[in-house]
Amino acid sequence: MTTNRGAQNLFTDPHDFHAVHPDTAELLEGAAAELRGAHRAMGPQVNERLAAAEVYTLRANAALAEYLGADPRLLLPLVRLAAEAIAHQHPAAQE
Repeated sequence: MTTNRGAQNLFTDPHDFHAVHPDTAELLEGAAAELRGAHRAMGPQVNERLAAAEVYTLRANAALAEYLGADPRLLLPLVRLAAEAIAHQHPAAQE
């Protein structure tokens, strides 16, 4: 799938997505980092990390919804899935 600006989608070409949408990619990476941190955290820090991940996810969702002209409510599950996928692909997640 190619967007109107020529960037391929996040799942098929993440490097291209990072080049064309660096701010949104950074938000997704932030969400992924917080999700990884939540898996390593203990006690109340787990909830803090999950809340931070959700903030990053909602900001990325808003940016993508605006860019795509999509309903943010329909897009949010896909953005959450992308953040989780990025978190699990990171080398630290394999430890």
